[in-house]
Amino acid sequence: MADGYSTHQRMLVKYLMRTSGPIVEIGCGDYSTPIIHEIAAAQGRTVCTLDSNVDWLNRFASYKTEWHSFLHVESWDDWQPEGRYGLAFIDHAPGPCRPVEFMKLQGVADVLILHDTEANGYDWHTIYSHMDHIETDADIRPSTTVLRGLNPVVEFSTVETPWRNHWTEGIRFLVVVPTFRREAAQATIDTLEGSLTYPTEFHVLDGIKGKCHALNYALTEILDAKCHDIYCTVDDDLIMSPNWQHFIACALARVPQLGVCGIDYRGSEAGESLMSAAINVRIKQVADIEFRDCTGVQNVAGGCMAMPAGVAKKVGPFPLANDGRIYHLEEDSWRCHRAITLGYRIGYVSNPNRVIEFVGYADEQGYSDKKRADIKLYYRNRHNKS
Repeated sequence: MADGYSTHQRMLVKYLMRTSGPIVEIGCGDYSTPIIHEIAAAQGRTVCTLDSNVDWLNRFASYKTEWHSFLHVESWDDWQPEGRYGLAFIDHAPGPCRPVEFMKLQGVADVLILHDTEANGYDWHTIYSHMDHIETDADIRPSTTVLRGLNPVVEFSTVETPWRNHWTEGIRFLVVVPTFRREAAQATIDTLEGSLTYPTEFHVLDGIKGKCHALNYALTEILDAKCHDIYCTVDDDLIMSPNWQHFIACALARVPQLGVCGIDYRGSEAGESLMSAAINVRIKQVADIEFRDCTGVQNVAGGCMAMPAGVAKKVGPFPLANDGRIYHLEEDSWRCHRAITLGYRIGYVSNPNRVIEFVGYADEQGYSDKKRADIKLYYRNRHNKS
C-alpha cells in the first residue's frame, strides 16, 4: 500500500521535468523536498521552500544552498508570493490553508500542483473550477491535481504549435544559408524557410567563393546584436526537424555559458558520423530539454550552428576565409575552439520531433576537385606545423 504522504510524486517529477523557471514549495516534506532539490540542481533552477512549522523546516536544513532557500512563515495570512514561478507545489499544513495559498499563486505560477485534492473540507473543485485543468492522478489516493496558472508564460509544446515561455519569448533569429548551388538546393532552402517559427531575418548568401567568405560577410555586415538575439548558420543540404528554433532558443536560455549550440543528429547515419566523438557524450536533462555538452570533447558540426549574437561578435570572423581555398575543413572547429577560449560551452540540443535529414546533392566536378585539393592542403599544412 502506498504511503499517503508520497502519492504526489509521479505528478511532481513529471512537471518538474516539463517546466522551467523558479520553483516554490509550500510545505516541505520527506517525499517532496529532496526530489525538488535534486531535480532543480540538475536543471539549474532556484527553489524556495516554505513552512509554518520551524522544527519541521529545520529537518531539511542540509538542503539549503545559494539557490535553494528555506523560509519560516509565522502566519500564512501574511505571506505573499515574490515574482513569478515556473512551478508551485502546494502540500502544507494546516490543510484548510491550502486554498488560500493557491489563490495567491494562481496568477503568478505557470503550473500548480495540488495534493489531497479529494480531501473533504478543502472545497478544491469549487476553487479551481475556473482554471485550465491539465490532469489529475487519482489512481493512488490521496489524489494529485495539476493546473495551468491563470497567466501562464509557458505553453506546452506540440509539433504544430511550438511553445514559448518567459525564457524565450521575443527571441529574434538571424538565419544564414551559404550556398554555391542555389538552383539545385532551392527546394531544401524553401523547406528551411518554411520551418521558421520564431521572428527571423532569413538570408541566402552566395558561397561560390567559399562558405567562410559568406559567413564572415553575414557576421560583419548583417548581424546586429540590437536586432538579433541568435545567429544561426545552416547548410543548404539540411531538412531541419519541426520547431528546431525553439529547442535552440531553449538551450541557449537554460544551459549556463552556452556559446555554440547545434541540433543533435542522432538517428541519422550521416549526422552521427559528423558528430564523431560527441555522439558518445551522455545526454543530460536540463529543465525541459535534453542537452549533450561537448565542451573539450568534439566541436559542434557546422551544418547547423547557433550562437548568441553577442557571442558570435566576440568569436569574430574566420581569419583564413580569403586564403585561396573555397572549402575550409577547420572552420566549424575554429569557431567552437574560439568560443571555448572565451569561456563558453558548446553542445547539442535534442529535438524529439524528427531526425534531421541530409540531402545528397552531387557537386559539380570542378567544385569537387577544388574541395578535395583544399582538404589535402589543409592536412599537409597541419602535418608541416606538427
